[in-house]
Amino acid sequence: NDSPMSARLLKLTLLACLLGTLFAAGWLWFGEPWEVLADGRQYAAMYRGEPAAAPFGYRILVPAAARLLPWDMHTSFAMVTLGCLILTTGVLALYAAQTRSSWFRGFTMCTFWGLSFPFAYYATTRIRADAPMLLLLALVFLLSHRRAPALVLALLIALGSLSHEMMLICIPALWLDKRFTGSLTGGVRYGYRELALITFTAIAFLLGTRLVLPIVSGQVSYATASPQTLIAMVLDYSGGAVKHVLRVYAAFGPALLFAGFFVLSRRTHPDTRVFVGLGLLAVAATFFATDTLRVLGLFYFPVLLYASAYLEIHWRAGKRARTVLLFAAQVSYSLLVYGHLRTFEASRTLNAIAAVLSLITFSLCLVWSYVRPPRSPAGRVAEGAGATTTRAPTT
Repeated sequence: NDSPMSARLLKLTLLACLLGTLFAAGWLWFGEPWEVLADGRQYAAMYRGEPAAAPFGYRILVPAAARLLPWDMHTSFAMVTLGCLILTTGVLALYAAQTRSSWFRGFTMCTFWGLSFPFAYYATTRIRADAPMLLLLALVFLLSHRRAPALVLALLIALGSLSHEMMLICIPALWLDKRFTGSLTGGVRYGYRELALITFTAIAFLLGTRLVLPIVSGQVSYATASPQTLIAMVLDYSGGAVKHVLRVYAAFGPALLFAGFFVLSRRTHPDTRVFVGLGLLAVAATFFATDTLRVLGLFYFPVLLYASAYLEIHWRAGKRARTVLLFAAQVSYSLLVYGHLRTFEASRTLNAIAAVLSLITFSLCLVWSYVRPPRSPAGRVAEGAGATTTRAPTT
């Protein structure tokens, strides 16, 4: 009987969305406010029916959705953005249930999402285009585990590309899971022809929109500049290669350390290869825009999934105080950095506190993971996402 299970999943989704709503309200109250700046002005122009420069002019989903709502521009954008962030929390909870993760891992993943840079940034800026992409990315990962029809996944990726072209990260995620029998997505459940259909449909749709959507020419962006020019521009904006690496870390904070230590503890597992492959793609994408932290938002799903798995190891080993301390490190970092996004980079004090907090967290993870690794009486944490993987035909 599916009714009890459906009722349980509905309750789980509603509770997760309530948690997401609390985080949204918290960031609106705690986070530093923003005016309509930078690309927000482009999306505001699109809301008014005016063309925008590339690549912003291709991201029509949020301005179009906001225009359908009965409120003023700021409120309408806020409703679309916050609604997507909250719904993403529900999808993450469903993913945890679908992959048979423990309640602790699911709760931690949803909480880390609420504390993440994408959640904090888009909740406070609001007039941005990326939030539906983050929601649809999580939805593709979830539905692929349920082996949704290939055409459904292709259409979701195509729709997400109207929010942001970074949605295409779903395609290599599916292919990498298929190639290495990973469990991050359900890519292993599809045949090669189905994955080819998803790839062709999504990319053809993206290229098609480039041909039909009007844009304002003349602005330098990844859509108009050479790779060499972009790389030089990005490194100059970051302040050099070392600072660029630090900005990559800042996109996740201690959660990236947790995910890294979890992956290192199972170096030979197929999911490790998928994680590394997607991570390299995400880092490569940072050289196509100066907003490093925002670009790395496309990698949020595996980082939060494996960060929560790392904490679960300590939780199941009975190391509750240790787990709470690691959890508190992420909370502190998020409030310190993401709660002061406008002033953090210019504040030496905030940077110093964040650096000390990160160094302490790294040291503790190193000691606890390698010097005195936890031993769980309940057995090892489930490999990968905890999913029961079935191999698909290779035709």
